[in-house]
Amino acid sequence: MIREEVLDLIKRVPELDHPKIVFVLTIGVSVNLDMVVRVEKNYVVVRGREAGSNDEGRGFFIPFETIAMIKLEKLVRINEFRAMYNEPLQESIGLGDDSDAAPAEPSAAAAPKAPSAPVGPTDVAKQNLLDRIRAARTSAGVAKPVAK
Repeated sequence: MIREEVLDLIKRVPELDHPKIVFVLTIGVSVNLDMVVRVEKNYVVVRGREAGSNDEGRGFFIPFETIAMIKLEKLVRINEFRAMYNEPLQESIGLGDDSDAAPAEPSAAAAPKAPSAPVGPTDVAKQNLLDRIRAARTSAGVAKPVAK
């Protein structure tokens, strides 16, 4: 890609989504963008991390000619693309397109029971751990249930 194309694409993405931009390079490396630090004539300086790594805050000097594509690491709706290009938003027409319609409400049978006590992060973590223990015990053939 050339400099103008890269800069145009970055400007089209809403600023809140900039940390979700991934530069895929021609050498097969992907760089998850945190922020653009500087733009030069032949390269861009960014802070971010290599995809597949948790080493954040690294500096990258990426030549524009090595950028094969720019990827958004998030679910992108059709209307989000339309907004990036200042096109009118489209109402859902229900033809299996990637519409922005809200997902259907789950049935009453599938809905989880409302907890009797307030649910906080500790309660959720405890319940997740208990569920994992129950699943492990069941797969091991242990019939005795774990107390709540």
